[in-house]
Amino acid sequence: MKTRKTKPAAPRASRAMRQPEIPLSPRAERAAASLHVVLIGIDVYSGEVPQLLGCVNDIDEIQELLLNRLGVPASRIKRFAAPLRGGPPRPTTVPTQAPTQANLIAALTALGDEVQPGDRVFIYHSGHGTRIEVIDPRDNSRYYREALLATDSNLAYTERLLFDWELNRLLGRIAERTPAVTVVLDCCFSAGATREVPEKGVRPRFVESPRPFVLPPEVAPPPATGERGAARRLGVGAGDFMVVAACLDDELAREWDGSGGEPPAPGRQQKTHGLLTRALVDQLSALEDTTLSELRWGQIWRTVVAKVEAMNANQHPWLSSSPVRRVFGGPPEEGDIGYSVTFDAASATYRLNAGSLVGVTEGAVVALYPELGTPGATAVFPPVGTPEDVRERIGLVRVISTAPATSSAKADPAMPPPSPPPSALMRGRLIRPGEAAKLVVALAPHDEAMANRLAASPFLKIAQAGDKGQITVVQRSDKSWAITDDIYGTGEEPGPPLPTLPFLANTAPPADAKDIAVALVEHYYLYAAPLRIARNCADLEHCLQMTLLDCNKQIGVLPPELAQNPPLPALQPDRRPNYEVKAGRFDTVNDRWITLGDCYCIQIENTSDIDLWVTLINCDGEGRVSIYASRYLIARKSRATFWSSSGVLGDPMCATLAAGQSLGVDRFVAIATTNNTASLDYLRRDTSFAEIASGVGERGEHARGASERWTADIVVVRMTAK
Repeated sequence: MKTRKTKPAAPRASRAMRQPEIPLSPRAERAAASLHVVLIGIDVYSGEVPQLLGCVNDIDEIQELLLNRLGVPASRIKRFAAPLRGGPPRPTTVPTQAPTQANLIAALTALGDEVQPGDRVFIYHSGHGTRIEVIDPRDNSRYYREALLATDSNLAYTERLLFDWELNRLLGRIAERTPAVTVVLDCCFSAGATREVPEKGVRPRFVESPRPFVLPPEVAPPPATGERGAARRLGVGAGDFMVVAACLDDELAREWDGSGGEPPAPGRQQKTHGLLTRALVDQLSALEDTTLSELRWGQIWRTVVAKVEAMNANQHPWLSSSPVRRVFGGPPEEGDIGYSVTFDAASATYRLNAGSLVGVTEGAVVALYPELGTPGATAVFPPVGTPEDVRERIGLVRVISTAPATSSAKADPAMPPPSPPPSALMRGRLIRPGEAAKLVVALAPHDEAMANRLAASPFLKIAQAGDKGQITVVQRSDKSWAITDDIYGTGEEPGPPLPTLPFLANTAPPADAKDIAVALVEHYYLYAAPLRIARNCADLEHCLQMTLLDCNKQIGVLPPELAQNPPLPALQPDRRPNYEVKAGRFDTVNDRWITLGDCYCIQIENTSDIDLWVTLINCDGEGRVSIYASRYLIARKSRATFWSSSGVLGDPMCATLAAGQSLGVDRFVAIATTNNTASLDYLRRDTSFAEIASGVGERGEHARGASERWTADIVVVRMTAK
């Protein structure tokens, strides 16, 4: 599937005045010179909006780091600040402008004109976020919109706010010119969380509108029910820019003076900072200046999250994109997230953010590797068992207990112990599931040599002759072997002009293809993981409903304010959950459509009385797995609309087939849970069956407290050529 384009034809201690001790490398100098920076810190607001204490402190720290450690020219930084009167002296190297709504929109608009391909963009906002209840007078329906507050925002009358859809439009325009865009938001985007009484020295960066906003009658259609805020809205399919949020949708981002209400020690200055900024600056302070320009989020992120959660257990920072990206405006890059692994020295236990839902069951073996970006780590996991894989491993652990989204493991005396000593930064991948989690494979006809090859895989077990497996490996008339399941056939079923079942993968016909067959079936084990999870999510049956909306009569990309509740009819499924659509052809060489296929977007409704966090996944017909949305909050009795992976609101998905295909299937899987910390990002797969059959090999694993419940829905999009 492809996106239809608008035009179908185509800290160290404070170092405020310190110069770097070590000169920047030529590469770092080039990176600094190409970096565009916007810093926004707002402590003072108009009207009745509560003042904050640490937002300008936040951007002061970031500005000092950019100027004196990364060597960014002051001319490349735009600074917008509204500090409290009588505060500490502020830096004057970069001119300061008032962070009014008009100034912020103008700065982001200008950035969309100024940046060049290859430039990096780094935007840092510290201030208030807000939630606005909106009423549509036509039917009195209610929903919420989120926004950033400018210093002149009038919250009582919902004037001069920077709404989520407007921010998406401005950033999307910048990302069209360069994909190396990072946006850090140290503010709240709450979706109905209880307002706790602040602890000593602690205050939330959230302010709620005192009354609902009545939508003017002439505005139609309204935004979508359930849209949860700028950070989350930006993160849905935001393939071209990175969003770093201080908290999840329903949470409060906090600022803290670090005192616990106590006076500062004699001779020591006490400053208030946002918890995200404090944790981030602490991590950056421990690094050498020369490493900062190439620093990856993966090198610091899990430690940043742990620091924030230790200061506020109800705040969970979030990334919209892969942690392989550079911190200061890096472009998208491939890499394997893996399971998040932490080590508890007191109990000698390893904790993983993956559990029984993805086959990490008791007895499973997990290999440990260095975190992304750390010494000795490669971005993509080597194939399991190869010399490269063994060299990179920290060691092996065995799972001793599991929950749906988490598990615990210990070093097994029978396996190589973790070495070097356990690191605070580790990632893991499953290399041997427990017996009950293995994929059952049937053969047709039963072939003893093939059965023995497949049975040697730690991921598979063979069904007895005549028994049904979860998949069947079928020998075709040309002696090649094809993978079939409840959707896919061998590609040889009757008859002309098209097979009745789509074709997924087969080995090459000549000679002995059994080793390739094993690689293909092992890839299927990874590819089908979202489907297996969905079938196991039955705590809240029928509470999640996916619908495809018809975009065929849509002209170009919808305005973002309309895209959040599109005025589009529903596509009618041939037989639920199956949709039949016509596919177009896309010329990848010339980047243009030859023929346009049917276009659609996906609407997901939460019919339950509880909030759910949804991950939307596409298992496509080529064997790849894409994450369209991760931990996206869809509030009770509400819905959300998802568009293409371009990151542009209103840009539809368009059915397309690979060269030579006449039939294909995409399976969309929506997995929802009440556990807002459960991540399924490691399910992503970038390798296709065709690449494995041709010898490219598996590219690796792309990387989930309280009592939790799960539910899911699947739709099947069956595409035939026009």
